[in-house]
Amino acid sequence: MTVVFLRPWAFWFLIPAVLFCLYRVRSAKGWFNVIDSHLLPSLLTKVSERVRMIFSFLLLFLISLSAVCALAGVSFRSAETPLYQAKSPAVIVLDMSASMRARDVLPNRFTQAIFKTYDLLKALRGMPVGLVVFSDEPYTLLPTTTDTGVIESILPLLSFNLMPSQGTRIDYALEEAQKVLADSGARNGDIFLISDGGEEDLTAQEDILKIAEKIHKSGSRIFILGVGTTEGAPLLKKESNEPLLDALGNPVRHRLKDAYMKRLAVAGGGAYASVAADNSDTDFLMQSYRRVFQQSEKTEFSDEDKQADEGYWFLILPLLFFPFALKQGRLLVILGCLALPHQANAAPELFLNPSGQAMQALSTGDEAKAVEIAQESDNFTALYNAGTALVRTGSYDNAILLLERAVELRPENTDAQINLEIAKRLKKNPPSDTPNDNPQSDGPQGEGEGEGDGEGEGDGEGE
Repeated sequence: MTVVFLRPWAFWFLIPAVLFCLYRVRSAKGWFNVIDSHLLPSLLTKVSERVRMIFSFLLLFLISLSAVCALAGVSFRSAETPLYQAKSPAVIVLDMSASMRARDVLPNRFTQAIFKTYDLLKALRGMPVGLVVFSDEPYTLLPTTTDTGVIESILPLLSFNLMPSQGTRIDYALEEAQKVLADSGARNGDIFLISDGGEEDLTAQEDILKIAEKIHKSGSRIFILGVGTTEGAPLLKKESNEPLLDALGNPVRHRLKDAYMKRLAVAGGGAYASVAADNSDTDFLMQSYRRVFQQSEKTEFSDEDKQADEGYWFLILPLLFFPFALKQGRLLVILGCLALPHQANAAPELFLNPSGQAMQALSTGDEAKAVEIAQESDNFTALYNAGTALVRTGSYDNAILLLERAVELRPENTDAQINLEIAKRLKKNPPSDTPNDNPQSDGPQGEGEGEGDGEGEGDGEGE
């Protein structure tokens, strides 16, 4: 058994500790100058005086040494900790721009993207996964969660009507995904982009490549699934399924940016695959993901992290001596404080804002209190966060109540509008309690239901 000091610099405190012990012994010796000299021989001998001084010095030094050892972090054995970090989170970034309605893959690009999202969720089950959708602006539908069934229940509800405007800003979407990873508390993670490559603007493409390189340098990676074909297909009008025509009256075709998406995946440190009729595309991405994950994500802990800090055992002696070093009045005050441990858990609530108080109430299962706090605060953040959390727990009535008020306070906030629409749709058509293992049969049906803008028709073709 080896002894390791995790913080050896703490032994510098032994110098003032020794000086303090000498000072205390010297001050105790001063009492001999107060007692009359003719009484000293009757009280003690020189031998007993010397023994008492040595004993006092050793006791104080031993107590000081114990405190320093506790600070130094003594470890007697290696802790049984895993050699590698825990699994990092992932964010699926789903393209919902107008070009995703093209039908060069059946039934259309967006429906295929939904199918592949189900496949990725199944492969990532047990990992923290978030969901971001985007057109010209990104929207975080769900932060990272290990309950992939929540994401699966939302996918059938996605339609182009939810997006307030059109366009394809992959750069914004990647930055939003990186923000979701950062908010999860992880140092890095993985981004799964499902897109057709966006626009033809070469300048914008170069800017996106720089963003991907920056994300990779931060420790995260980008895996891309290209949806569509290099031959392309005509773009469709949103209000009808007629082809969109250019100034000369010819159909505007949109092609998969296959070569560019490969460059983007390389810049992001991940891999690229184009959509396939079977699962070979997502299987290839997951194989590349696991290989990259093993090489870069599973980094060993430092030697300090591998050692169990057992220095706290050395605090026993100072704590036993501590009450005797105090005057009676001070000791009573300390004991009085220790007699009120029940107030320790209540104190942090005083420092929480309304949003934090509502989320804390939800974490304890007190949904009614969370709703009450959010409503009384009339604060957008509290209403939005609590309402979004209630959507995930299936309490759609309360979620709609809070999100409607959040939209009233900030009608320009599209995230709140989208989450409110999702809550209303989930209330009308609640998801199954058990996630479906074969989304190809259920996912598209939910998407096409009640929609008349083209994706519903496309879904019908695929059934």
